[in-house]
Amino acid sequence: MFLAAHQLTDRCLSADVVVVGAGAAGITVARALHARGVDVLLVEGGGLTVSHQAQALFDVESRGEPMRGNEGRCRVFGGTTVRWTGRCAALDPLDFERRAWVADSGWPFAHAGMARHYAAAAALVGLADDWERPSAQLAPAAATPGRPDGIEPFVWRLFAESRGTFRNFGDLMQAGATSPARPRVLLEADLVGLTDAGNGHAIGTARFRDRNGAEVVIAGRRFLICCGGIENARLLLNFAADAPAPFARVAGSLGRWFMQHPRAVTASIDASPEQARSLQQRFNLFRRRGVHHEVGFALSERAQHDDGLVNASGVLRYSFRGGRISDTLRRPRGVPGALVRRARGWEPAIPNPRIALHVDLEQVPDRNSRILLRDERDALGLRKAAVDWRINPPERRAAAALTRGIARWIEDAGLGRLHPVADLAETGGLTGEAMLESYHHLGATRIADDPAAGVVDANLRVHGIDNLWVCGGSVMPTGGHANPTLTIVALALRLAEHLATVTPARG
Repeated sequence: MFLAAHQLTDRCLSADVVVVGAGAAGITVARALHARGVDVLLVEGGGLTVSHQAQALFDVESRGEPMRGNEGRCRVFGGTTVRWTGRCAALDPLDFERRAWVADSGWPFAHAGMARHYAAAAALVGLADDWERPSAQLAPAAATPGRPDGIEPFVWRLFAESRGTFRNFGDLMQAGATSPARPRVLLEADLVGLTDAGNGHAIGTARFRDRNGAEVVIAGRRFLICCGGIENARLLLNFAADAPAPFARVAGSLGRWFMQHPRAVTASIDASPEQARSLQQRFNLFRRRGVHHEVGFALSERAQHDDGLVNASGVLRYSFRGGRISDTLRRPRGVPGALVRRARGWEPAIPNPRIALHVDLEQVPDRNSRILLRDERDALGLRKAAVDWRINPPERRAAAALTRGIARWIEDAGLGRLHPVADLAETGGLTGEAMLESYHHLGATRIADDPAAGVVDANLRVHGIDNLWVCGGSVMPTGGHANPTLTIVALALRLAEHLATVTPARG
C-alpha cells in the first residue's frame, strides 16, 4: 500500500519496524523483513517524483575541502538510485582488516562474513549469477605486457539495459505495489523527532510532518534510519541536541570520521591513433547482454601492505578532441566499424581521442573530518548541516603511487606516455581544479565496538539505544575504493537477517 501522509485520516500509526528512508538501504531492508513475516512500515520524506521543495531540505554548507553536498542526493522514493547507473564492485578482503598503516581501520566482521550477502545484493542490483567470475573483457588487460607488481587490472560491473538506464529501487518496489508481498509505504512524511520511551535508552515514537505541516506520530518496536550518508548524521545530531539523554554514549562520535572517495584527474595520456585503439580494447567500458563491465586499474594488496598505502583505483576516460560523435559515425568506415565493435561487446572506438586518467581513493578515517550542525534551520525546524571534509597525506600518496604505476605499465607496454599533473608528488592531484565529485558519503555514523570510536555496533544498532538502528554508507568504517551501493545493499540484507531474529513475526 502506498499512501501520502497528507491523505491520512488517522495521524497515529504503528508497526513492529519503522524504516525511515526509501533508498537502496531502506527499500532493501523493508522488503527483506516483510518477506520474513515482520510488520514493516517504510516512510519516505519525498514523493514518487523529485520535487524542489523536498530537495531544498538537503541544503549543505562546505567548510573544508570543496564538495558539492547538495548534489548527488535525491529525496524521493527510490533515493539516489533514481539516478544510479549501477556501477558495482565489492570491497576487497583487505578493506575489512585492521591495517597497522591505516589508523582506525578494521570492520567487526571479515569479507568472508559478507560473501553471501554480497551474492544476494548482486541479484538485487541486477547483476548476473556469474558476476564474480572474471569478465571475458578483462583478458586483454590482464595479458598486457609490462605490468608492475603494484598494479593489477580491476573490473566493475554496471547494470544497464541501454544508455541512460538507471537501476531505480523505487521502480522495483512499485512493480506490483498492491500485492500483499509488499510492505506498507508512507510518502511525503519527513522525520522531525524521536521520542524517548521513558527509560532513557529506547525510542517510543517517531514524529513526522506531512507536506502541509501536520504531524504524524508512528509508534514502533524497532526504528531504522536509512536516509543517506549525510542525512543520517544530520538527523541524529539534531535529535541528540533536542534530547541528549538517549544519545549520551555517542555524543562525541556523531558526525565524525566523514569520508568520501576523493576523485580526480591525475594525468593525461599522449597516444598515437593505433596506441589509443589498443588502449580502448583493453581498458574501457564493455557492454553486452544487459550487464556491462568497466576495466581499469587498482593497487594490489601487496603494494598497499608493503608501501603503506590506502586502496585506490583508476580508469581511463576517452573523449573526442573536436566536432561531434555523429560526424565520425557518418564517415564511410565509421558506422561498420562501430557496429562490429558493439556486436563484440566493446564501446565504439574514438579515433585519436583525448585520454585522461581518473582515480578514486580510499580515505584514512579522520575524526576531525565531520558533519556538524549550523544555526540556520530548514523548513521543518531542523538545523541544517555543514561538512568539514578533510583530505590527508595518505590519500595524496596513494594517488601519486597509483598514477606512477599506471604510467609505468602503459609506457612499458608501448601504449602511450602519461603526463601527470604538475604537483602530483605533493598533492596527488587532489586539488580543487582537478577534483571531481564521487557523491559517496561515508563514515559519519560508523561501526565501532566502542562508542567513543563510532556510533553503531556490529549489528548497526546505535550504542546506548536498545531499538534504534542505522544503515547506509554512513556506517562504513572504511570505504575501500569501490562504489559503495553494492556494500550498502549487502549491509541492509545482513541487518534484515539480524532484525528478523529480534522482532516478532505477524500472527
